[in-house]
Amino acid sequence: MAELGTRIGPDPGSDPSPPHPVPVPDPNTTTEADADADIDIDTDTATLTSTSTFADTAQNNIHDADDARTRDADTMADFVQTPAPHPDEGPKMRCCCGRDDCAYLKHSCFVLETVEKDVHTAAKLGKALLARHEAYMADAERDRMSLNTRIEQLENEKEELQAENARTVEENRSLLDQLEMLNNTVQDSDIRIQTLEATLLSSHQAVRRLEGAAARAAEMERHIALLEQEQLRLQNTLITTESEARSAMQRWRKAERGISDLQEQLERMEREANEERERHVEVLGRMDRQREMEKELNAAAGRLKGAAAAKSLTTGKPAGSVVSHFVRDLLQDNANLQLGMAELREMLLNSNDEIQAMRDQLMCHQPVGEQDASATSTLRAEIGPDLGEMTQNISQELHIHHHYHVAEKTKPKKKRHSLNPGIFSPASISRSSTPPAVWRPGPSPIAPLASHSHKGSTSTVSVPPSNR
Repeated sequence: MAELGTRIGPDPGSDPSPPHPVPVPDPNTTTEADADADIDIDTDTATLTSTSTFADTAQNNIHDADDARTRDADTMADFVQTPAPHPDEGPKMRCCCGRDDCAYLKHSCFVLETVEKDVHTAAKLGKALLARHEAYMADAERDRMSLNTRIEQLENEKEELQAENARTVEENRSLLDQLEMLNNTVQDSDIRIQTLEATLLSSHQAVRRLEGAAARAAEMERHIALLEQEQLRLQNTLITTESEARSAMQRWRKAERGISDLQEQLERMEREANEERERHVEVLGRMDRQREMEKELNAAAGRLKGAAAAKSLTTGKPAGSVVSHFVRDLLQDNANLQLGMAELREMLLNSNDEIQAMRDQLMCHQPVGEQDASATSTLRAEIGPDLGEMTQNISQELHIHHHYHVAEKTKPKKKRHSLNPGIFSPASISRSSTPPAVWRPGPSPIAPLASHSHKGSTSTVSVPPSNR
């Protein structure tokens, strides 16, 4: 202040003597004090300019940062826009020249006010920067904590994804193995299909050969028919000879003996069928009696169990020791009888199936009539209609004779844990898969014999020809 030539006004209590006259500087003359004041003013101006530049730069930076953060921008705006309070200037400054309108004094006061404003602005900017720094630090800490939490979450998700990826890889490997197995299965199926196609081709070839053989057989039958017609004409020319008559009588007697044998077989088969029916009725009666016996045995077993339970309650002994060996043998016999019943049912079903099959075959393969047979058989033409009249007396009947074998009674070696016969399930008897023999009519008037046999049973069928 001294350099600026300012001074404090006189004290009111001091001597009111007039002040010393202050020489008025000539504007055209430059003194050393004026030069020093100019240097100070230039220095202050440079300082003020640099301070203003720094303030402007800081304000630009702050405004740029404030654009990114609205809250800090509002705080900075409050600090910047708040007008600086004007401090009491105290006693009015006066120039050393004594003039109130001194240019140097006005310039110095202007510079001082500008510096004070810059200082206030710098202070406000510093406070704002400090507040923004603290806000930035708090935000950075929150961001750091959130980022750490996010990093931990991402690491957990990464581990879960790695585990899921490992499971997916294992599933893919298993699927690849299954795909390989399926490919192998498909290859095996293709090979099997090729084999079956080759078999089918060979079967077609065999069918063609059989068709050719059938055509040749039909041709041979036509030739045989022609030959038999020729033979018939030759025999008509030689019918008057004794040798032909004797041979015809011998063949007729032979045929008659065969017919009588067939009649005896039919009668014997009828007797066996009647015996079989009687045995079947007897077996059904035994089965009914067996059911009643089973009911009684079940009731007796229940009573024995009740008695055993009561005795075990009174004496404290287990109930298993009360049942005797006699009851066990009865239960074993019951199981064996159930097996025999199952076998009888199976045999009965097989017999019914065979009878139905034989009936179907008889309906499909009936012998030819008298006129067709006379054209192809020379023996029928020689014997005459007597054989036809005799064969009409033979009825077409189907006789089936069965033999069954009951399983041997064997006592179990293991101790029975349950005496309830209701839970016993006998083993299923497999039905014979052998198809019944196919009956085909032959050229001879003697009835053919067809036999069918399977495990545990024997069937004999005798079917004479019918004259329709």
